[in-house]
Amino acid sequence: MEGAGAGGRRPVVEVLVHRVLVTDDRKGAASALAVQIPGLAAADALVTPYLLLGTQAEIRAQLEAHADRWDITRWVIRYTDTAIGSLAPILPDLDVKVG
Repeated sequence: MEGAGAGGRRPVVEVLVHRVLVTDDRKGAASALAVQIPGLAAADALVTPYLLLGTQAEIRAQLEAHADRWDITRWVIRYTDTAIGSLAPILPDLDVKVG
């Protein structure tokens, strides 16, 4: 990353994930959220780093793609038992720590 922080250290870029929906119907979940959230288009729900939608494999791919695109170094997920429980199987693969 050009213009990295002092001493060439990579700056921390943190994203707050507002919703995690593990589902086999990623597009359907995006459409449902677009109805619930004023101003959100289903197409935007599929590409924003603030929503994680899809199967565990799709969510893993989303996290990796978002990290590459925006240099995201840390993810904060609004805590719900459902969100953390849904992501638990893929967190070790991503070197993510909960707590």
